[in-house]
Amino acid sequence: MLLRFLFGLALLLPTSLVTAKETLIDAFLEKDLATFQRALEKGANPDFYLDDPQGLTLLMQAIIEGKNDFVRALLTAGVDPNSTNKHGHGVMGVAITTGNDEAVRLLVEAGADFRNPTTQSFLVALY
Repeated sequence: MLLRFLFGLALLLPTSLVTAKETLIDAFLEKDLATFQRALEKGANPDFYLDDPQGLTLLMQAIIEGKNDFVRALLTAGVDPNSTNKHGHGVMGVAITTGNDEAVRLLVEAGADFRNPTTQSFLVALY
């Protein structure tokens, strides 16, 4: 009985209690760029690791999925174009290995450093 009451109460909670991180992830998953950008404009922090074994960032996941409008939004919001996952692999390496040329261009325009050791290791592995 108590559990049913608490569950019913949870359904009545306002959506404003949803965290900014959850809003970003939901908008990303639903490909809702407008909501994603609004959350960023309101100050949602996009610098976090996703809950996956690779420890990817949201920027990395956007690159992997080819969601370049989201890549652009994240970089415009100030996400570091030289950021790394939990294991130290750089975002530029992800863009190069996935063949996402548009993401490579966006990262370069945002100031990605090709001298970054993680980027160089990916370039050496490719050639």
